[in-house]
Amino acid sequence: MLDRHCKVYIASSSVINLVNCETKQRTQFERIYFSQDWAKGDVIAKRAPIGLWETYSEESLLCIIVTSVCRIKVAMLKPEPPRDPHIPLMGDFN
Repeated sequence: MLDRHCKVYIASSSVINLVNCETKQRTQFERIYFSQDWAKGDVIAKRAPIGLWETYSEESLLCIIVTSVCRIKVAMLKPEPPRDPHIPLMGDFN
């Protein structure tokens, strides 16, 4: 844990997105904030948002990406990544 008066800078974050190709909806799980670019460095904080489904716009960049992702055959997908084991410097916040 960090001292309360210590300055901390967040340079990047990563998030797990789950997409329903049939309903054109998505949700997010476990956002992790990092001290360096490209999800590298110390884990500053974690946030585990409640996975609420939301519809994305047909005209959005997300829709273009998801359309490509949904064309991937299920057999070609990687298994779900394990949960990040690092203890965040500032703790979890939700």
